[in-house]
Amino acid sequence: MPQPKKPAILVVDDSLTILHSLKIILSNAHYEVFITPSVVEAIEVLRQEKDKIQLIFLDILMPERDGFSFLNYLLKQHAYPIKVFALTAVKDAETQKKFFSYASPNLATLEYIEKPFSKHHILQSVKNALNDASEQANANPNKQKPAKQKKSSPSPQPRPEPQQTHNTTHNEINRLEQKLDYLLNNKPTFLATLGQDLLRLLFIAVLLALALKFGLFENVIPLLTHTHS
Repeated sequence: MPQPKKPAILVVDDSLTILHSLKIILSNAHYEVFITPSVVEAIEVLRQEKDKIQLIFLDILMPERDGFSFLNYLLKQHAYPIKVFALTAVKDAETQKKFFSYASPNLATLEYIEKPFSKHHILQSVKNALNDASEQANANPNKQKPAKQKKSSPSPQPRPEPQQTHNTTHNEINRLEQKLDYLLNNKPTFLATLGQDLLRLLFIAVLLALALKFGLFENVIPLLTHTHS
């Protein structure tokens, strides 16, 4: 069964080298290619081919009528949707901004390709623009769609091992002990004397809270005994 014919591409550039290079690249990829060295001839090709051409490579700087004059024609006179790549050596931001400002429902300004370009870049850009994957899917309507996979509920997170919990508790206790030692050793003597019992009670309360939280009450009793000694 013959493959469906791919859309035709128009290349507009005043450089014969660019025209023939792109014609070879695109023709070898089995696209139908029209090449013109001027805007006037490009308009004539569009009139003759009508709805056939869907993608244009357009040089910006050309004698007599530049690429922007062709974009004006497409914007005002062209009746069906068409996609355009700028293909130019002009690299300033203002020119790029002006090119993309021509975007409209019937005119898609897709990409600003700077010269020199690579064969791979050209072919990949054309493939993306013409959406080959969608065309193949539409050409095979009887092809079954892959079944949707049933979303599985997230598996419950494992509870921490007792040893890991014990280590966490022990680290917290060590940190609190260091803070307690700092307070007792760096405050004035009279505050250390008067507040010593209060700080110890606070420390014990924190230990008990940690023990209840992690379920290791029996592991904290030796630590409390050690703190009082």
